[in-house]
Amino acid sequence: MMTLAFDTHAAVKALKEVGFEEAQAEAVVTTVGDAMTGNVATKADVTALRAATEHDIAEFRTATEQEIVGLRVEMKHDIAGLHAEMKHEITDLRAEMKHEIADLRAEMKQEIADLRTATEHEIAGLRAEMKQEIADLRTATEHEIAGLRVEMKHDIADLRTATEQEIAGLRVEMKHDIADLRTATEQETAGLRVEMKHEITELRTEMKHDIADLRAATAEQFSILYRHLWIMAIGIVGFTAGLTVALVQLIQ
Repeated sequence: MMTLAFDTHAAVKALKEVGFEEAQAEAVVTTVGDAMTGNVATKADVTALRAATEHDIAEFRTATEQEIVGLRVEMKHDIAGLHAEMKHEITDLRAEMKHEIADLRAEMKQEIADLRTATEHEIAGLRAEMKQEIADLRTATEHEIAGLRVEMKHDIADLRTATEQEIAGLRVEMKHDIADLRTATEQETAGLRVEMKHEITELRTEMKHDIADLRAATAEQFSILYRHLWIMAIGIVGFTAGLTVALVQLIQ
């Protein structure tokens, strides 16, 4: 047998650091210390304990199996008796339910008939009330529509007068604007006409100079071309004359 050293103070401190209260930590440490200061079992003790435990488990298994068999037989008898009792109770309950349903059906029929009669009376009263309310509403609506029609006529007349006045004022303003626009347009047109006349005059002068230059250049080119053609003609005549002399000589 041997005794293990155990620091209870350190163990309590460690348990408190992980969230245990002081009383809980001391109780745990005391329990562990008591267990550690007890006798330490040897290998032979463990073997004997295992054998005894296995024997106890075997006996417990055998007793349990026998109890289960007996319990199964008892449960079968109980279930059979319960089944018979339930059948009898269900039969009695079915008969009672039939009587209750028949009574409830008769009561419901009477209540439905009474409710139908009461509902018909209420509907008839409600119909009469609704007719009167509708008639009153129609009369009030007609009066309101008549008053609204008169108000709208006055509003429309006022709106027509104001609109006509605005249109007349707008017409006068538009006439002035059109007159101003016509004057400005005529002035701009006159200025544009003068500018175009000057530009056309300048363009005509430039075109005259260009035509004169082109005519002079064309006359010079024609003169050069005529000279070249004259020289070529003289050359051709000379060549023809030489060719003729050569042919005459060949013929002779």
